[in-house]
Amino acid sequence: MPDVASPSSADPPLVREVDALVEALRQLPGLSDAVGRAQSWYSCLPFCILAAVFSINSRYSAVRGVLERYRDRYGLLPIELVALPRGAHEPTVSELISHIQALGADRFASQVLLNRMRTSTRGGILKAQAGLDFAQVLAAHGVERKDDARRLLPNPSALADLVRDLKHVHGQASGISVDYFLMNVGDPTRVKADRWVLRFLRASVARDVHPAEARPLLLAASQRLESEYPGINPRALDRLIWAHQTQWDAFHGSHVTEADRLRAEIARTEERLGRLRDRLTKLVGSD
Repeated sequence: MPDVASPSSADPPLVREVDALVEALRQLPGLSDAVGRAQSWYSCLPFCILAAVFSINSRYSAVRGVLERYRDRYGLLPIELVALPRGAHEPTVSELISHIQALGADRFASQVLLNRMRTSTRGGILKAQAGLDFAQVLAAHGVERKDDARRLLPNPSALADLVRDLKHVHGQASGISVDYFLMNVGDPTRVKADRWVLRFLRASVARDVHPAEARPLLLAASQRLESEYPGINPRALDRLIWAHQTQWDAFHGSHVTEADRLRAEIARTEERLGRLRDRLTKLVGSD
């Protein structure tokens, strides 16, 4: 298959596709409280780093296990906290670096995380090593705690430099892990363009969606929905989609084929079309 140029993230989404996406999002249970449910935050940057690196091509249960084993080994804070307790120590990026370097990435993966996944099956490095490299980039940019990272968010130049350097870490060139890291730091405009989100977007707009298009599509959808759902943002929609897609897979089982998934999406689309026709009939009848 020939290479296809990546769409520019600056290209505005088509109005009809945003319309279709908004309608699909309206059908998801939980949209009304999506903002509140998206307010769970990883309590420190070491958790944000490990989650970002280990989440690619992994089930959430595996990622959660990595975080729990790291937390238990070093007696850290709970994994998710909206705010640190008064006087609590916030583990730093340099502490994660020291933890990995003290054992070496290989032993850290085997003895602490109990996870030897690699960034790729071909030529990939241990994700534990990628986590170390990711952390070292952050430390070089002076990012040790979550507040340090959040101060970069409104600074386009500094943020662009950080993102560029993080993408140079082995296995991170796609930027998916970087976006997920920034999501967990607190950037409400980021989305993790993984298979769950892309599958939902593809079904909603009836075409393949490039990862670079996920953020502008969900940003446009959130802007359309904001008056009805105050505070809605791409991050909250990402979490909502993830919950819906993973629950659907868990219910139907991993044995379901792509053809089965498409049939299910067609059925849901036909249901949406029926509701749209009913709304149109009522509007025309009231003229």
